[in-house]
Amino acid sequence: MVLCSQSVNISNMLLMNIQHIPKTWSILRKAMGKLNNKTSFPQTFLINRTLITDKFQIGEGFNNYFSKIGIQTNQNVPQSNKHFT
Repeated sequence: MVLCSQSVNISNMLLMNIQHIPKTWSILRKAMGKLNNKTSFPQTFLINRTLITDKFQIGEGFNNYFSKIGIQTNQNVPQSNKHFT
């Protein structure tokens, strides 16, 4: 009974907001339990198999990762003989 009532309520909210796409997506995310809770951020990160809590070290770990990802990806892509000009 409760599940049926929730389903009807969600359907009604979607119908009322059919012209407002962001609100529609918000209703769907809430119904699926996938809320974007950006207030909680992990306090620890695993970098090189070490648990890091220092914010500076975490930032350095992100910088190191993102500064090398393009080069590492490029090394894994085989050379192509096709020309698109």
